[in-house]
Amino acid sequence: MSRIIKEDLGLGAYRRSTGQRLTDALRQIRMTRAKKLLKRYSKNGHRQIMFTDEKIFTVEEIFNRQNDRVYAHSSREAAEKIQRVE
Repeated sequence: MSRIIKEDLGLGAYRRSTGQRLTDALRQIRMTRAKKLLKRYSKNGHRQIMFTDEKIFTVEEIFNRQNDRVYAHSSREAAEKIQRVE
């Protein structure tokens, strides 16, 4: 089966990539937030944070790199077909 897909159809197996899809607007927002954090922590304000042992539960799909494959002619085509995992 894999030989037919690879040789006859000319498709390759590509994995889902991890990372955020950042636009220019999101990059600008991140830059301003990072500058604010650096400004806050330069005054030793981070030493006044109290940590607790609360658990944050997330409801997301489980990402297994070995199982999530897509067959496409190029990596660019594969990136258009599937979304990134954050």
